Amino acid sequence: MALLQISEPGKQPDPHNKKFVVGIDLGTTNSLISVFRNGSVDILKDIDNESKIPSIVNYYKDKITVGKQEKSEDCYSFKSIKRIIGKGKSDIKNIQFFCDSDIGGDDQIIRFNINGDSITPIEISSEILKKLKKIAEYNLGEEVDDCVITVPAYFDDAQRQATKDAAKLANFNVLRLIN
Repeated sequence: MALLQISEPGKQPDPHNKKFVVGIDLGTTNSLISVFRNGSVDILKDIDNESKIPSIVNYYKDKITVGKQEKSEDCYSFKSIKRIIGKGKSDIKNIQFFCDSDIGGDDQIIRFNINGDSITPIEISSEILKKLKKIAEYNLGEEVDDCVITVPAYFDDAQRQATKDAAKLANFNVLRLIN
C-alpha cells in the first residue's frame, strides 16, 4: 500500500525538516501510536513493551494514570470515553455516568465531578493522548508535535472537533483527522 504525503495545501514539504509526524489510533478500547521511519511503519511501545494501551483513565486525588483499570475506592476510572466525546447530555440517553450538572457553564456539556474538579470527556481523552505522546517521545528521543488521528467515519463535526480539542490539550498539532 502506498503512503500519502501529508502537507498543508499550497506548501511543499521541507526535505530538511526531519521532525516526526505520528499516527494515532485513539480507540474506544485500546489506543496506539505509530511512526513511519526507515521505510516502514513502526508501532511504538511503552516502557513495559506494550503497543496497545487500554483507553482507560484513572483519577486519584493526587495523580492521573492511563492504561489499566484501577480498582480502588479513591479512584474514578473512565473507559470507552470516546463513545461520548463531542456529545451533549441530551445525546446520551442510555449511557450510565456520574455527572455533576450543578457545575456552571453550558447545560449540554457533560461534566464529571472528580475530586471537586469539573472534568469533560475532552479532558479525559487528552490524558490518553498525553500518554501516547510520552510513548512517542520516549521511543524517538525527541519532542513530537504533529500527528494524524484516525476517527470513526460516523463521527460528526462536534465529535471531530472534540477530538482535535483533546489533542490540543495534549500539546499535539493535528495535521489531519482520517476516517
